[in-house]
Amino acid sequence: MHSSIIITSLCAALAVAKPLQHMGKHIKKDYVTDLDIVIETVFVTVTAGSPPAVETPQAEATTVVVMNTVYAQAETPVATSSPKAAAVFAAVSPVEAAEPAPTTTIAPVVVPTTAAPVVVSTPEPVVAPVPVTSAAPAASGYEGTILERHNAHRANHSANALVYNATLAGYAKNTAQKCVFAHDMTQGGGGYGQNIVENGRLPWTGVNIASAAAFGITEQWYNGEEPLYASSYTKDNPATSADVLHFTQVVWKATTDVGCYTAQCAQGTVDAGAPTAFTVCNYWPQGNFGGQYGNNVAQGSGAATQHATIEWSA
Repeated sequence: MHSSIIITSLCAALAVAKPLQHMGKHIKKDYVTDLDIVIETVFVTVTAGSPPAVETPQAEATTVVVMNTVYAQAETPVATSSPKAAAVFAAVSPVEAAEPAPTTTIAPVVVPTTAAPVVVSTPEPVVAPVPVTSAAPAASGYEGTILERHNAHRANHSANALVYNATLAGYAKNTAQKCVFAHDMTQGGGGYGQNIVENGRLPWTGVNIASAAAFGITEQWYNGEEPLYASSYTKDNPATSADVLHFTQVVWKATTDVGCYTAQCAQGTVDAGAPTAFTVCNYWPQGNFGGQYGNNVAQGSGAATQHATIEWSA
C-alpha cells in the first residue's frame, strides 16, 4: 500500500520587549512514497504582560498530523502582590542565626558571659496566592519522561535541571482535556509559560501518551527549532523570525519548574482530520522575555542529538 508524508508548519510569534515584535507564517509540504504522514503546525505567540520505537502495522491511507505552538507573556514580572498574582514555586525561609557559644572569664571565680543577641533580618515574604507543590519525579512513567527529555536538552545548553510541579501539571490537565488547540494561561493568576503540541493519526489505534509527549519535546520543540537559532546565541533577542520560541522556553535558564499533561482527543476537536494526542506543558518562571535571551539561552555544548518516536497501539 502507499501513503504520503505531508509536513506543514504554521506559526505566529510575537515576542514582546522592544524592539522584538514579529509575526510570521510559512508552509512547507513534502511528498514521499511509502511513508507515514506527518503534519506539523506550529503556533508561536508571546504577548505583553508577564521508550524505543515501535513499528506500526501498515494500514491503508495512514495519516499523521502534527501541530505545535508556543505562547509566553513578557515584560510583566511573574510574581506580584496582587491577589491574582502568579503561583510561586519556591519559598524563601528566614535565616536562622546560630546560638552563640558561651564564653568564660577566669578570675577568682568562673563567670559565664553571654554574647549579645545577633539581630537577623528576615527576607521579604514571597507572595504566593496559589499554593504550588513540586512532586519528586517518578523513576519511570509520564513524569519521568517529561523530566528526562527536558533536562537532557537543558544540560546541553548549561541550564539547570527542572523539577516536576504538580500544580502546573494540574493546570495543563485542565487545558488539555478541553481538546481545543489554544493556549490557556489564566489559571492560578497566570504568569507561567506554555508550549502545546498535538500529534494525530488515521486510522487511530491509541497511543502511549508518554511517547507522544517525548516526541513533541525532542523532535518538534528541540530538534525542529534549535538549528534555526544558530545566529541568535549571545543576542538579547532572536536574530531570526523563524519558529524558535518552543526551543527557547525548553532551555530557558531562569525556568525551574515544569508540569505537563497529554490528553487523547477525538477527531474534530483539536484537529478536524484525525484523533490526536494533545500535550500541554507549563513552565515557571516563564521564559521568552524580550531583551533576556542572551542571558537565558546558551549555545549547545555539542551533545549527541537525541531522537524520540511515538508508540502507536497495535
